[in-house]
Amino acid sequence: MFGFKSEFVLKDIDLDVNKKSITVILGPNGSGKTSLMNIITGLVEFEGQVKIGGHDITKESYLTRNMTGICPQENVYFKYLSIREHLKLVSDLKQTLRESDSGYNGGHLIRLLNLESELNKEAFKLSGGTLRRLVLAVALIGPNDVLLLDEPTAALDPIIRRKVWDLILDSRNSKTVLITSHHLEEANLLSDQICIISKGNNEELVYELNFEDSHRFSEMFDDLYANESYLAINDISLGMTTLEGSYAKIVSKNKQMMF
Repeated sequence: MFGFKSEFVLKDIDLDVNKKSITVILGPNGSGKTSLMNIITGLVEFEGQVKIGGHDITKESYLTRNMTGICPQENVYFKYLSIREHLKLVSDLKQTLRESDSGYNGGHLIRLLNLESELNKEAFKLSGGTLRRLVLAVALIGPNDVLLLDEPTAALDPIIRRKVWDLILDSRNSKTVLITSHHLEEANLLSDQICIISKGNNEELVYELNFEDSHRFSEMFDDLYANESYLAINDISLGMTTLEGSYAKIVSKNKQMMF
């Protein structure tokens, strides 16, 4: 007789993402980042609630999918279509279904991602790095209100990675962007908000505060302490601690719990 033990991959995740901002979900490999993205994109069943643009992803999936550009961790593509054909197909579909021709066009993405030399090559003939650029272009092309990018710069060389970072930063002006990453440099550079998860738990939210607003800190902390039970806050701190130090502390704590 065989038995299977049921365990939660993710637990007690509570995250609000502001409109027209970039939020980075940061965590080591195996922390649950991709599982969380799969839930948000509606690929797996879950207990709880996820809303995109105010719409429940389970009850109004058509609306949420119709406003979202998705770059999954695994490269998803049509094997026998060329890069040009992928971008033409997806662009036409998005513009027709979303009744808009806004967003990034194919020519801009082709130039930015250095895809010119392989435009007519079938997808199954492309290298891993070029496939990643194709999948990212498919996510970004056309009208999108929300971008969900699961480790979008994986397998990219440093030059292309920098260009992708510039593109993501530019997207902040008109889109809400949620990214997963395990690179501290990437999180530091791109984020307006960082959510650190480890072993499937929402460990810490990190916000950068302007020193010029320090006169308002006292009022902010009073409000947070007054609502700590409602907001499920365990601890609040203010300091000059670096992101690297905070991240290393959380990862180290979870490694110790394994032994």
